[in-house]
Amino acid sequence: MNSYKNITVSVLMSTYNHSEFIEVAINSVLMQKCYFNVELIIADDFSSDNTQEIVNKIINKHHNGNWIKYTRHTTNKGAYSNALWILSQANSKYVAICEGDDYWTDPNKLQKQVDFLENNNDFVLCYHKTSILANGIIEDDYFIKKNISQISSYYDLLCYGNYMQTSSVVFLNNLKSFPFEKKIQLNDYVLWFWISKFGKIYRINEDMSVYRMGLGIWSSLNDNQKNFHILKSLYEVKKIVKNENDLIVLDNRITSLIYSFLPIEFQKININQFNSKEFLSRHVNIKLLISSIIYKIIKKYFTK
Repeated sequence: MNSYKNITVSVLMSTYNHSEFIEVAINSVLMQKCYFNVELIIADDFSSDNTQEIVNKIINKHHNGNWIKYTRHTTNKGAYSNALWILSQANSKYVAICEGDDYWTDPNKLQKQVDFLENNNDFVLCYHKTSILANGIIEDDYFIKKNISQISSYYDLLCYGNYMQTSSVVFLNNLKSFPFEKKIQLNDYVLWFWISKFGKIYRINEDMSVYRMGLGIWSSLNDNQKNFHILKSLYEVKKIVKNENDLIVLDNRITSLIYSFLPIEFQKININQFNSKEFLSRHVNIKLLISSIIYKIIKKYFTK
């Protein structure tokens, strides 16, 4: 880990086989107009395409490696391990993220977000609206939902889940206290949850980045797979939650998600309407038995 005392923002860019998009992503960082120093840290998770060639060409032509720090891992770490690794490389006051298949659209993005955080010390995270690029068409931001107010908090994340797109976030670097030793399988939601424990969240109502739909892991999942992914995230959050009331909220969300995996007809049953004998005789069948087994397997898998 290197030390850059004069760096205000570390931009973290994880990439894997993004040769088609990586140049656009890097250039969107290079175009930023800032009155402070920025470093771009690129973590290539052993891409099998020509991502490395493209990145090195940009470094040699434009910046000679002065502030772009590029690492190509010698083996594929996987998304979680690569995310933890690249976070450990940031020694700046603030951290921004732009993954290799996304890009920024406003050259003043970083300056606007850092200005806000510098002038509002009770906030630790600032995000903004993001356009969605799907099938060649730019669509409105679908992350800004659930009537989340412009000022939100740890508790909003706890109750509603993730409502911020990764490329829109700049946060105060308080990662030195992150519980890496718990071997957390890090993703966006777990990271935002941890950061927001130290202050408030603010949304700038401007569109300043683009998320490419259909390329990442999340957008390729069906509804059941997404619920399974969310369930996994909630169990990761449980590793760092200590407040009893927060744990109750988490347990309720977890129970609701696990319940969603059961057959529709069983979800509609109100067990309080039956005595145990009647309930068993009318509703315990092979489908229910299989569902119960699945339920137990899921709980066992996530509570290891």
